[in-house]
Amino acid sequence: FTDYDDDYDYEGRREPKDVQEEEEDGEDDENQFSKRDILPNSKACTDPNVIYRGRNIVKPIKDVYSSKRCAEICHSVEACEFWVWRGDKFPQKCILKGRLRRRKFRIQKRRAVSGKKEGCPLSVDVDDTPCSVSHDVKVDNVETIKNFFGIKTPEECREKCKENQGLCKTWTWIRLHRREANSGRATKCVLSTVSSEASNYFVHKKGAVTGVYPRKSCYEDLEKKESCTCKSFEEDEYYDLGADYEDYSDYNFGGTGRISNSGEAEDKASSSCQRKKEYQHCPLQKEQPTEEVTTGEKLKDDEVCLEYGVNYNGGATYKMLQDIPSAELCRAKCTGICKYWTWKSKRSH
Repeated sequence: FTDYDDDYDYEGRREPKDVQEEEEDGEDDENQFSKRDILPNSKACTDPNVIYRGRNIVKPIKDVYSSKRCAEICHSVEACEFWVWRGDKFPQKCILKGRLRRRKFRIQKRRAVSGKKEGCPLSVDVDDTPCSVSHDVKVDNVETIKNFFGIKTPEECREKCKENQGLCKTWTWIRLHRREANSGRATKCVLSTVSSEASNYFVHKKGAVTGVYPRKSCYEDLEKKESCTCKSFEEDEYYDLGADYEDYSDYNFGGTGRISNSGEAEDKASSSCQRKKEYQHCPLQKEQPTEEVTTGEKLKDDEVCLEYGVNYNGGATYKMLQDIPSAELCRAKCTGICKYWTWKSKRSH
């Protein structure tokens, strides 16, 4: 990640000049704490009704609905050391910081929460969400990293997410209304940090494509149309508050997979799924090498003893032997009830 400069001299050669921070705290020195009061020197993990001033590692993430979720996002990003959840703002946002100012960086702000990562473990499960691509669906305003306009294809949107690996987990490509076609904003690409709960925020959007890519390996997988299924929109709440990490001033803005009433044209959906009730969900799979299937009957009819570059599938496997150095030795092992054999070389040609 690239640090976003806040024009503050962390080496002590000049005074702070950050206009955005001054706007946020109202230039009110009476709301500022001294350095001896800072949370990083305490055992506490959260600092309620306080915002931290310091160096942001990325632009603020919008529509983050709880302080706990903001802490989780910070824990998932290596460069993040401190976090600030602006519950006093609408939409709420999560700010990730790499370091804090040396003095007067702890500002009183009602309904905001700040915290640190060091010494504050979270009982967050490893994200084992399957990689997937879904059609006629978008993620509805949750944990937005950035919007890009004029992105021509879903593949280009996916590449934007790949450029932000470690933070971007879900991307959505949307074709906008015709009236914007000539403005250079006919399409939009939205990047989000949400992954395991992404489907709870799915809403119908004809022609939209959404990819959930929680891991780097997802970019190596392929969409298999034959594996696609129709899934119903979820009605569960987006976030289940845990008991291991306290939340402050969190709002419930109905982050569910509700159906969008956007007045879209009554066209047929691009898949066989029920329009506005279901969406097409396609799990990503690793590409498998193609294998020619040969039956035992074919061998009998053709009286073939050896076939090169062919793997036999089906039938009852009698035994699998490891470290057989040659096909001839493998053939010699095929005795008794064994009728067919396959030998695979470990060498790549």
